[in-house]
Amino acid sequence: MATLGDLLAQVDDLDAQIAAVDDAELVAGREVEGVVQYVDPATGETVELSREELQIFRNTLTGARKQVNKILRPYSSAKKAYDDAQAELRRAEEVARNPITEAPGGMSQQEANKNVAAARKKVEAAGRKVNLSVRRVESTETPEEVVQAETGSPTRREGAVGRTGAARPAGGSTAGQFRMAEAAAGEPTAATMADVKTRVGKIRAAKPKTGGAVPGGAGVDSAIPPSVADGGKGGKGAGKPRGNWEAIIRREFGAYAAYIGIDPTVDDALGKLARGDISEDRFDAMIRSSEWWKNTNDFIRQWDLKERTPGSTAGKEVADRVQEMQDYALSEFGVSLSPESLRAWARQSLRERSSTLTWQNGVGGIIEKGTTPGAVDQLRTGNVGEKLRRINAQYGYDVSSDYFNKSVANIANGTLTEEMYENEVKTQAKTLYGQDVGQLLDQGYTLEDIASPYLQVAANTLEMPVDSMVLSDPKFKAALDFTDEKGQRRRMSLSEWQRKLRSDPQYGWDKTEQARQSADRAASTILRAFGKVS
Repeated sequence: MATLGDLLAQVDDLDAQIAAVDDAELVAGREVEGVVQYVDPATGETVELSREELQIFRNTLTGARKQVNKILRPYSSAKKAYDDAQAELRRAEEVARNPITEAPGGMSQQEANKNVAAARKKVEAAGRKVNLSVRRVESTETPEEVVQAETGSPTRREGAVGRTGAARPAGGSTAGQFRMAEAAAGEPTAATMADVKTRVGKIRAAKPKTGGAVPGGAGVDSAIPPSVADGGKGGKGAGKPRGNWEAIIRREFGAYAAYIGIDPTVDDALGKLARGDISEDRFDAMIRSSEWWKNTNDFIRQWDLKERTPGSTAGKEVADRVQEMQDYALSEFGVSLSPESLRAWARQSLRERSSTLTWQNGVGGIIEKGTTPGAVDQLRTGNVGEKLRRINAQYGYDVSSDYFNKSVANIANGTLTEEMYENEVKTQAKTLYGQDVGQLLDQGYTLEDIASPYLQVAANTLEMPVDSMVLSDPKFKAALDFTDEKGQRRRMSLSEWQRKLRSDPQYGWDKTEQARQSADRAASTILRAFGKVS
């Protein structure tokens, strides 16, 4: 059975060969004969072919390409559905970050969060279908396996015919592909075919790769178990002495070097492969039965292998994500985090392909836990803390330090939003005032908006700046929380409020310049009444 990676590699190989056939040019001086020069895309070697021979070769390649496409169809369809689900999730997360402006017509935060959860479930379901499609693709019998099942022989016999009706190639070389064409397109003359085999066969050696295509081979028809190619001797590495198996894997099985150290059972399988105790097919089966394989998905496995591959971009990707997280912490929370505190989470978020919202919440959690010294204090005094204090001031609401610190931490880890916090404070503020104030709050006004004209009157009357007055101060809160002679709880009229400011000693109006001038005027009036002044 060919692996998904093998089949995808075959697609690339076949596409490269077809492109090379299409790019073949007439040989100078032999245009009349119609001789063209084919350049092998893998080795760079060239061979001269007649146009008829070149067309046979192209027909064989395109036929193989169609076979591979047919086998890959379940995976291609499932992968597209997964990519679409991922795009839907990214959009839902964008809306959830600002549902009022991002969603057409606006949307509540709760509804936006539900959409994100639903999109995540859709991604998970699509991911499971991708995994199922991979198993389905990799369990599909290739033509070689059909031949073995029908003949009972694992030998690659020249001329053996599988279900496709095409002759089996003696090898994966271009000459082998022409033999397939003999059965499908009719027999050319013996002399012509022999000439083709001799000249075209020089392009590539019939050297099978692991459980998949031979270089230059006809797609899935070249999926030949290594044990068969080696005459049943256990594949590459057979007969190797026991010793440094890691060095043998790196030297002779370079494609598997990235598996070293992933899991003890994988290392055991690598050791057996290096010693020649098992074939590469058997190694592949042992990999798939390892704990690492069973407990990870395709994305995680790809990342684990990339991390262990020399020259890969994994290290740079982690560094870039760390920088992205640092920038987010500083801009969103006003907190400077050390690279060391973020590196493990950055790697995990890449390994698991976490959404932007998920890794951002994780950054908040790191701040909350105080991994970086002073981070929690920065959080409380930085952007988040400042925003919450501003909300408290807008509603004239004093919260305990414990409640404030807990709210800051919850916003950092994503379990609370500023909008949710404001709604909580607004709900509490409504209980402190009469129905008329509550109605205005429901209409979208803040307590600061409602109190603004009252504070301005107080500032003018008491000769003090507006910003020195706070709504949480009972003296100024009284303007919005007044019980009249009918027992109705309401806010004062501005004239009632001004009378209170002048008459209630706690406001100190009698010490203002206005009060002094008023007293002088009153005294002058009295004296004039008694004729003491003119």
